[in-house]
Amino acid sequence: MSGNESRLEAISGIAKAASFKAEVTAPLKDIWAGDVFSLVQMEESLSKPAFKAMKRTVETGAALDPEIADMVAAAMKDWAIAKGAKFFSHIFY
Repeated sequence: MSGNESRLEAISGIAKAASFKAEVTAPLKDIWAGDVFSLVQMEESLSKPAFKAMKRTVETGAALDPEIADMVAAAMKDWAIAKGAKFFSHIFY
């Protein structure tokens, strides 16, 4: 069977597959980006000065003081572990 025939057969199989109804467990607004360390989570876990500095960086691209970056990384790690993370890694550009 050629590559094109294989592709067409795969598409045909997908088209013939029975559809299923997705189970809705919660309103999308409650689960969307639930695993993102967003500004909301930052504000809850950082000191006011650290949050202001981080928010300024996010909104304007201003350089972030390395000391603040360490605070953000620690807060992010604590947040991830509290959500059940077994492994954690971060990087700032």
